[in-house]
Amino acid sequence: MSGVRAERSRAILLVTWGLLAALLIAWFATTLSPPAALTAGLLTIAPLLLPLAGLLRRHRRTYRWAPITLTPALAWSLMELIASPGARAAAVAAALLVFIALAAIVAWLRTDVTTK
Repeated sequence: MSGVRAERSRAILLVTWGLLAALLIAWFATTLSPPAALTAGLLTIAPLLLPLAGLLRRHRRTYRWAPITLTPALAWSLMELIASPGARAAAVAAALLVFIALAAIVAWLRTDVTTK
């Protein structure tokens, strides 16, 4: 049973990870100038790419440090939530995706039975 839960958590995590990256790309592309969008993307989206290979390979060690890479996206979304009333919908959506990803990582770590 825990293997099924682990796989469900992993699937939720990977979908959420992709949705978060897509949301940030769309957000930056529509609201920022190209140089600012590139900078914001490098600061918030590039860290999301670092653990991707280990997440796909189910490496337990990667799942342990992957939440750190969510920090820039969370910081950006919280900053925009407070500072920019026009961006609140996207900021709330990004923050929720970060929290869902974090919950999925914790769920996977708690239910995975492998020892990778």
